[in-house]
Amino acid sequence: MSTKKIMRIVASLGVLVLLIVLIWQVVQSVTAAEPLSKNEAAKQVEDQYNGTIVQVDESKKSFVITIELDTGKYKVVVGKQTGEISNMERLTANHPEQNKQEIKKKVNQKYKGEVISITERSEGEQTFFDVIVRGENGQTTLTLSETGEVTEEQTVPMEEPANDKKEDANTRITKEQAREIAKNQVEGTIEDVEYEEEDGQFFYLVDIERDDDLEATVSINAITGEVIGTGWED
Repeated sequence: MSTKKIMRIVASLGVLVLLIVLIWQVVQSVTAAEPLSKNEAAKQVEDQYNGTIVQVDESKKSFVITIELDTGKYKVVVGKQTGEISNMERLTANHPEQNKQEIKKKVNQKYKGEVISITERSEGEQTFFDVIVRGENGQTTLTLSETGEVTEEQTVPMEEPANDKKEDANTRITKEQAREIAKNQVEGTIEDVEYEEEDGQFFYLVDIERDDDLEATVSINAITGEVIGTGWED
């Protein structure tokens, strides 16, 4: 093969490689994801958390969005290029009782049954709500984040235990849950919680003193969490 032919082949291969590189660069520039705009980032957060956008700040790589939810005001960090939420921090919290009412509203929208207790707890900087719902198919225990998202769910069928079993086998709700149920029934300060058994029935007696000096005793079924009755004393 002559030297000229070899030179032509080498030149042709060089041109081909150059064309392939140029085509690849064009395809990459066309298909590369466009970064989010400020409005797109705000809309994404608003749709995901169902709240009201208060403020949107912009940095080099992310948007910092302030959103007002039922449980308080939050700062959400969204990556410009990926659209992923890298951090969420609560700035202010609404009144705890207001938070519980909003959590109860969210639960009632999704689950059929009666909300018998809502307990608020903290894990580090995060707040969670443990909710017990009594329905036709059993008792459901839920854990919700402060934004109302369900993070855990467990349903236990209702079964009446034998009357001759020990106290812990007959108790389906804790004293703390009985306190929450009683507080939903009567507003005031809880003075005492007692566990009682009478004629094979197990229940809690929760004493509550109201601001007007009236005292109430709320009777709660220890198995189902149902309020049996409320007695009053001057």
